[in-house]
Amino acid sequence: TIPCVSNRKGETEEKAVLRLLRQQNSHQSIQDLGFTAHTRALYQSWLEQPQGMIILTGPTGSGKTSTLYTSLRAIAQESVNIITVEDPVEYVLPGITQTQVNEASGMSFGACLRAILRQDPDVVMIGEVRDPETAETAVRAALTGHLVFTTLHTNDAVGAIPRLKDIGPDPGLISDALLGVIAQRLVRRVCPHCAEAYTPTAKEANFLGLSLSEALEHNWQKGRGCSHCFNSGYLGREAVMEVLHVDDTIRQIIYEGSITDLRRYLQTSGFASFRAAAIDKINAGLTTLEEVKRVLPMSALNPRTMAFPAPVQTAFVARSVPEHFPAFVGHRSPKG
Repeated sequence: TIPCVSNRKGETEEKAVLRLLRQQNSHQSIQDLGFTAHTRALYQSWLEQPQGMIILTGPTGSGKTSTLYTSLRAIAQESVNIITVEDPVEYVLPGITQTQVNEASGMSFGACLRAILRQDPDVVMIGEVRDPETAETAVRAALTGHLVFTTLHTNDAVGAIPRLKDIGPDPGLISDALLGVIAQRLVRRVCPHCAEAYTPTAKEANFLGLSLSEALEHNWQKGRGCSHCFNSGYLGREAVMEVLHVDDTIRQIIYEGSITDLRRYLQTSGFASFRAAAIDKINAGLTTLEEVKRVLPMSALNPRTMAFPAPVQTAFVARSVPEHFPAFVGHRSPKG
């Protein structure tokens, strides 16, 4: 609640916002989150790793917490020790130890993280990386036998890497620890009760980098408006996800390359970008171009904005992983 000197009518009053949370997370499984078949397989492969860092990024209200909680539920079992540090705890998850930050008593994210690492966790979820101490501790935890989930606030998945570097951890440690980054936004879903087939224009198709013939092959839809959706044409929300899978080349670029090197590489590597995800949702009739344009960064949608300088001839030298940070592959197994 904030006191207002003047409202629209010129009167003094208070202005309040209420955030209403469901009793339970509405997503029951990874399949409900909005991944494509390809990106879901990538994400599930990260969840099977016994160590490493997974970052979710996006603005407040983009669904990061729902994705985190659904992911923790997917890997929760009696033999897996999962501990979270949150600010605040939004949903209670059975079988998972949840702690809450209390800055007034000295329990910051960093202090909580140090404390829970003494409890021998298999999986750690950190609500947000805000300071160098938390970032450094989280990265080192991800290199020493813990699967670490956390969040950042960036425009896209690629932006999470320079942001994490800016906070403080050594780029070499980040490149070894990072499994992948998910950036997400929530768009309104076309109301299924009043959805109608819609023929896109050439201008609309070209905005997404598609030809009109490519767009016409799919089922673009718009909501007419009805009593179910209060005549808005939309009912519910759908996640649009950008998934950055960290392969060996990306690890090398994180260690000694630039953000421009990374974006250039991703243009030719089949990157599961926001634009690709948006096209998938629109083609399936789940949302509209107007909604995607409202929510996603403009640079993510129009391929003509993704122009880079000519590449500098840089030789990336293969770098071995230090012996004290072994690279594990396979399913998580109980410690012991």
